[in-house]
Amino acid sequence: MTKEEKVALIRERAKVSDSNDGGSLLGYLDIQYNELIDMFGKPNRDTDGYKIDAEWGIKFDNVSFSIYNYKDGINYNGEVDGLPVEMITEWHVGGRDKEKAAEFIKLITENRTGPYKIEVDVEDIIEKIKGLDSSDLIHLKSFIERAYS
Repeated sequence: MTKEEKVALIRERAKVSDSNDGGSLLGYLDIQYNELIDMFGKPNRDTDGYKIDAEWGIKFDNVSFSIYNYKDGINYNGEVDGLPVEMITEWHVGGRDKEKAAEFIKLITENRTGPYKIEVDVEDIIEKIKGLDSSDLIHLKSFIERAYS
């Protein structure tokens, strides 16, 4: 199945929505930010600016859900220790219907459009690392360990 066919399959049942019916954590999605962008576009909900960096409101089979990161991004952990949204791979699924959430998570997981390779300018990164002091290097090491463990 092509990427476009996978996205179309997901969009048949899962639509971006502004409605917010509340709820609580029902499960997790192990997926890259760019894959969520493929499926639902850019995050469509304002975040709390504290614990959450990106959030989508979704109606799946007419049941409301949200997909969001929680306490792992820059908003909560700062620029040194927090993950940029492009590097977050563990997303929370919130809502009120646990069975429907499991079905939603399964649909997304089975139709992933990635994984994506994160493009980096290695020479630029090396120059920036050379300019860091010892405490920044400790933070960088911790960040890398969390991001790639």
